[in-house]
Amino acid sequence: MKQILKVLGTSFIMAIVVLGLLIILTSISFTSKGKTYSGIFEVLGMTSTIEGPSYSSSDSAAFESVAASKRPDIYFEKTGLEALIKNKDIEILKYFRVIYNCEESGINAEEIEDDYLKVLDITDENGESFMHLYNKKFKTINFDHSDIYTITFYLIDIEQKETTAKIRIPIN
Repeated sequence: MKQILKVLGTSFIMAIVVLGLLIILTSISFTSKGKTYSGIFEVLGMTSTIEGPSYSSSDSAAFESVAASKRPDIYFEKTGLEALIKNKDIEILKYFRVIYNCEESGINAEEIEDDYLKVLDITDENGESFMHLYNKKFKTINFDHSDIYTITFYLIDIEQKETTAKIRIPIN
């Protein structure tokens, strides 16, 4: 019985201490800039207020220029087409150019970092995937038969505009 009374007494004392702390915390008040904040949550909330966003005309102009810019584009350069033959390692990106935001000449696809240009899939006319023949490290592929292949590219530019392009290329 003594043990029970001891545990109950300790619990009662803890309850009184917690209740006292709650009363103290709710009775705290703080005045700042002519406004009185009462209670711990209002006082803490007052110190963590966030000012409203301020937008300037330069922010708007920057947004409009990014929104008006076009998505990146990729196209197949037919120069060197005779080099695309089966059973030979082909540096596939060498035959593609990427255009960012309507620039005239474009950039060689092989110069673009892997984060911005990815080969997603390579399929033949029957829809069979040949991605297993693509070497991501060297960016080469060795086609095992003549066909017209479809290469699916994923492009993203520095403004986070992205596009997916499917381009058909003949392999002799």
